[in-house]
Amino acid sequence: SKSHQHNTLLQNNKSPELCIIEKKLCDDQCSAEGCWGPGNKLCLSCKKFQVGDECVGRCDDNLGFFQNLNTSQCMKCDAQCELTCTGPGSDKCTKCKNVKDGPFCVDACPSNKYSNKYGEC
Repeated sequence: SKSHQHNTLLQNNKSPELCIIEKKLCDDQCSAEGCWGPGNKLCLSCKKFQVGDECVGRCDDNLGFFQNLNTSQCMKCDAQCELTCTGPGSDKCTKCKNVKDGPFCVDACPSNKYSNKYGEC
């Protein structure tokens, strides 16, 4: 990915018309800044969201992601979450993978507590 400390110098590019004719276009998920090649991993920047090195159209919570409200990035839910979450941390899981101790999803209940039938310590 491009460093924010360096500018991109584009020169000797083919005309946009010729690129269209040759079907050498950037992926739909790339911003107007362009790309280095085909696919959603070679964008200079993303039109909407970034997940790792991929540009995506939406931050899909069904894939275990949540949208960081301050940036255009999709963040992965905590490892203690079953899948979906509303934000960072094991206290933002929609459902726990293991058990819940207070607001937090954890591997197991502490030794002084036991898990009830609802998976809560």
